[in-house]
Amino acid sequence: MAQERAVAMAEARTAAARPTRRPSRRVASGLRVPRAPLPGDVKALLAGVAMVAAIGLGWLIFGPAPPPIVPVLGYMDAGPPTAPTPTPAPTPPFKLPWWM
Repeated sequence: MAQERAVAMAEARTAAARPTRRPSRRVASGLRVPRAPLPGDVKALLAGVAMVAAIGLGWLIFGPAPPPIVPVLGYMDAGPPTAPTPTPAPTPPFKLPWWM
């Protein structure tokens, strides 16, 4: 029994000593850098952005109805507003000298 246990412990040590392969990425220098999992605050930020995008898209699709179109027959456009009539310059209550 002791030899079986010793073999099992040796196999366990070698399995624990082997590095685990994690996905990696290449950086500008050409070295491979292991990828770290995203922190919780980044995940929450991404979830918030996705939710805002989904709400905005839903509002664009199912949003408020456009104003009704005016019927063509029997409708007359008012056109641009009329220009105001200019008021004449006020006359002074007394006679000014000739140079003015």
